[in-house]
Amino acid sequence: MSHGSPNADLYLSCGIGEAESRWNYFAALSHTDLSVSLSEILRRPLSKQRGGTYHEGGTVFMDTDDPDYVRLRNWIQ
Repeated sequence: MSHGSPNADLYLSCGIGEAESRWNYFAALSHTDLSVSLSEILRRPLSKQRGGTYHEGGTVFMDTDDPDYVRLRNWIQ
């Protein structure tokens, strides 16, 4: 399973092996911001009603209390 297409702004692979894991790390890191809440990797999949923006894959996080959202926010911090 992957995220996006190889030509997309944020393409993540399955993370098999060190090279893919490094790719995923730096690809995700490039979508973060010093102001964590402004990070694209958090804002795009967040519900628009909660401050999110357009995400081709739809809403992933209904609100900022979602455990996966919190986990991702903590990683960015």
